[in-house]
Formats: sequence, C-alpha cells, structure tokens
Amino acid sequence: MPAGGRAGYRAGMSTDGRLAKADHDAILPVAIGTGLWLVVLLVLVLRRDSLDAAGNGWWILAAAVGALSGALGLVFLFWRRTRGANGG
Repeated sequence: MPAGGRAGYRAGMSTDGRLAKADHDAILPVAIGTGLWLVVLLVLVLRRDSLDAAGNGWWILAAAVGALSGALGLVFLFWRRTRGANGG
C-alpha cells in the first residue's frame, strides 16, 4: 500500500480515478488572477520612470513573477485536466 494510505489513491483524484472537482473549478480564479497580474504589470511598466524615481522599480519584477506564476499554474491545471480525461 502507498505511503499515503489507500491502495490506488493519488492526490487530487477521487477514489474512482476521476479528477477532483476542485481541480476543474480552480481554472477560472487562476485565470482571473493571472489576468490581473498582467494588467498590473502593464500599468507598472508604463509608469516605470516614476517607480524608479521613488525607488520602487522592483514592483515590476514582483508583478512579472505573479503573472508568470499564474501562467505556470494555468499550464499545470490544463495539463492535469487533460491527463485526467485521458485516464492518467
């Protein structure tokens, strides 16, 4: 039996092998959050001069990391959804 307990159980999967509903439901909020990070990044890039003058130029990098993290999260969620639809 696997270290997690039940035989045949994988994290995020229901006991009958289907993806948990939460995986599918996570796509919309992650997409919205990623879109918001992209909007923030665009605004910050347009205001770069004033940010640099105030010593806050690092905010651009923070927004870029947020957008990249969200994009990678979306890739993972879509990959996991297709993997679950194909039976693993």
